[in-house]
Amino acid sequence: MPKRLSKFTHVVQINKNIFALFNSLWLRVLFFDKNLLPFVDRLIKGLEANEAINALDVSMKTEGEKLLSQMLLEKYFEPEMDASKLLEIADLLAYSQISVMYLMVTNECNLACSYCYLSDALWRGPTRIMNVDTARRAINLFADIVTQHKIDHPQIIFYGGEPLLNKELLKFALEYATPKINGIEFMLNTNGTKIDSDIAKILRDYNVNVSLSIDGPKDIHDKSRLDRGGQETFGHVVDGYRILRENGVNAGVSCTLTRENIPVLAEVTRWLIEDLNVPSLGFNIMIGDLGTHEYTEKYAQDAADALIEAFKIARGHGVYEDRVMRLVGALSDGQIRLNDCAGCGQQIVITPDGQIGVCQAFMNTGQNFFPLDMVEDLTHHNLWATWRKRSPFNIPECLKCECLGICGGGCPYNSLLRCGDIMKPDTVHCVHAKKTLHFLLTDLWEMVSLRETEKR
Repeated sequence: MPKRLSKFTHVVQINKNIFALFNSLWLRVLFFDKNLLPFVDRLIKGLEANEAINALDVSMKTEGEKLLSQMLLEKYFEPEMDASKLLEIADLLAYSQISVMYLMVTNECNLACSYCYLSDALWRGPTRIMNVDTARRAINLFADIVTQHKIDHPQIIFYGGEPLLNKELLKFALEYATPKINGIEFMLNTNGTKIDSDIAKILRDYNVNVSLSIDGPKDIHDKSRLDRGGQETFGHVVDGYRILRENGVNAGVSCTLTRENIPVLAEVTRWLIEDLNVPSLGFNIMIGDLGTHEYTEKYAQDAADALIEAFKIARGHGVYEDRVMRLVGALSDGQIRLNDCAGCGQQIVITPDGQIGVCQAFMNTGQNFFPLDMVEDLTHHNLWATWRKRSPFNIPECLKCECLGICGGGCPYNSLLRCGDIMKPDTVHCVHAKKTLHFLLTDLWEMVSLRETEKR
C-alpha cells in the first residue's frame, strides 16, 4: 500500500458535484465525486492511503478504491519521483541558454500610446538610431552563441520604438543574419503605421513573422494609440495590416488589454476575426505600474475573465490565441513551463546605442545594461545567471500553487516593479493563471462527460 500523497496535489472544484485532483508538478488530472472529498482531504492532510480508505463509509469504499487505483496508476504517491523531477528542473534552469536577441533598431516612435511602458526611453527621451556597425557586432555575438550552444530555433526580434522608422537597418540585419545564423527566425513588432508594399515584400521574402498592434475598432483603438501630434492612427494601422496580408506576410495582431477594451473584449475579438480576418492574435497584459492596489486587483480580475471569453471565441473560429494557449499547451502536452518570458536569462537586448542587457523594460533607466564590448561571456555572466533563476520553481509562494507547472511565472519586470523583487510572483499574471486553470479543468471535465454520455 502506498504511503503519502505528493505535496504537489491540489483539489480544484469544477462544479457543485465534481472536483479535480490536479498534480501541479506532473500536470496530471483525475476527476472525482464530491462524496469522495473527505477521503481526498485526508490524503492531502498526510494520512496514508490505507488509513484514508478505512475512514470511508462502507457505501463509498468501492468508489474510493477505484479512485485510489487511478491515483496509483498516475503516480500520485511517488515523492521520490517528485524529488528527481525537481532536480531535473533545477538543472534546466541553471543551464538554459540564450536563444533570442532583441534588436532595438531605434528608440524613436511616431506614436505616444497612453500605456507605453517604455515611454521614458522612447518619445520622451533623445532619439537614438542603431547603425550598421552596432547591428553587425550584435549579430556576430548572437551567431557565436547560437553556434557554441547549438541552439535549434534562434530568433531575432526587431523592436523599438517603431522599428520601421529605421528600415535600412532592418534590411541590413535581415540580409546579414540570414546566411550567418543557421535556422534563424525573425519577428517584427510594429505599430503598423509605416508599412508599404516595398517593406511588405521584404518581410515576406525573409519570412518575417509580424506582430501588429491593434487594440480594437476605431473608437477603442484611438483612445490609447494616438500619434505624437495627438492624431488618430486607426486608419493607417488597418491599411498597413491589409498591405501585409495582401503581400503574403505572416501577420498576426497584438492587442493590449486596457480599461477601454476589457469590458468589450468579446466584441473586439469577434471584430478582429470576422472583419480583419486575423489568422492569429495575442492579448498583452499591461506591463508597468498599474496605479493603486485596488486598480491592480480589479484589472487582474477583469482581464483574466475577459481573456477566457476571448479565447473561447477564437477557438470557436479556429484562430490561435497566444496568451491562453500558453497554458493550454502545457496542460495538454503535460510539459511544464519554466518561464513565461525569454527575459528570464534566455535573451539579449541590444539598444540603438550599442548597450546590451537582459530585458528591454530597463531601457527607461539604463539599469541592467552594459556597453556591448564589455560583455564577453554571457553564459557565466552574473546578470544572466541571476535572471535564469527566475521561475515559479524557485519562488517559495509558487511552489505551493496549483498553477506551478503551467503558468511560467509571468513578467519578472512586473514583479520587480510591483513587489520589489524579480523573485516574487507577478500578481496580475497569478490571477490570470488561476482563473485559466479552473476554466481549462472545467472544460476538460465537460469533454470527458460528453464522451462518456456518447458511449452510453
